Amino acid sequence: MCSMCNICALYAVLGSGAGREARDSLLADDICRTPVCAMVVQEIQSAQEYERVVEQSEGMVVVDFYATWCGPCKAIAPVFASLSEHPKFSGHVFVRVNVENVRAAASKARVTSMPTFVVFVKGKEVERMSGAHRQQLESMIDRYAKTVSPADRKGLNNVKGFYQLNSLIDYRQLDCLNMDKDYPLRSIFEKEGHLQSDVDEQLLLYIPVWMDFKSTVRIHSLILESKNQAQAPLCISLFINLTALPSFEDVSCSGFQPTQRIEDITYDVNGRSVIPLRYVKFQRVISLVLFVESNGGNEDVSRIDNLTVVGETTEEAANNGIVQKTEE
Repeated sequence: MCSMCNICALYAVLGSGAGREARDSLLADDICRTPVCAMVVQEIQSAQEYERVVEQSEGMVVVDFYATWCGPCKAIAPVFASLSEHPKFSGHVFVRVNVENVRAAASKARVTSMPTFVVFVKGKEVERMSGAHRQQLESMIDRYAKTVSPADRKGLNNVKGFYQLNSLIDYRQLDCLNMDKDYPLRSIFEKEGHLQSDVDEQLLLYIPVWMDFKSTVRIHSLILESKNQAQAPLCISLFINLTALPSFEDVSCSGFQPTQRIEDITYDVNGRSVIPLRYVKFQRVISLVLFVESNGGNEDVSRIDNLTVVGETTEEAANNGIVQKTEE
């Protein structure tokens, strides 16, 4: 039995009728019985990641502090996942913290029982609750979601109605050819560091959607940022729904047609370019391959400081009444 969690005590008292009745009441009233949902919830891996994602956020972040040995934590997990996917919470951030693996974050948040759910707004705690209570959890999140602008939508005035999809990327399966190993690929999605090519100006990126997520995505546009405009991508080709990273020979072959090719990319004074895509071609996407063919200054090295994928899930498009168009 968990010494930190009063609710876990209820699970331990299974021998008596009263214990069974109390347990059944908890399951019936407070915990969703539906199968485990495909989770769109980020798992925090370190204290540094917790600080970056939670404490430095400009929007609302909901944190689930849990332990693997806590029965109610396991029971409420699919509810938390389901809430993260709900259209009314679109663009807000949901994360989980294993209190045994990231003790510093749990200590900093003064977590003494599991599960504990904490809502942060602009890096500051505004409310918390303990226990596996579905309705109470949803009500708490709803109070702040109505008043706080989703962080994912900040800075996307040129693509109104859509939001960042970076949280749905399967970072475990990211891949890149001709990448300088001193500059990690994941950094361009987290605004830390940058990505640059190695032996010449070309880069080939494979960006998969998290396969545990139950919905595909629709990509509306890309936002590229590069602090060195001479090294910023000038011409790129995009391919969708490949199951693995192709070779440079593949993408250069005339028989391997890109979903879209973009030439003469221009950047603003801050090194930022919003690239609208042919939206009808980027429906039901499970992976995106980005081929950087050349850069603006004919340099030997191409550089990307940040890449933002903008769009929506197909489920959200259906909920919003968006009908897929066909090209003439």
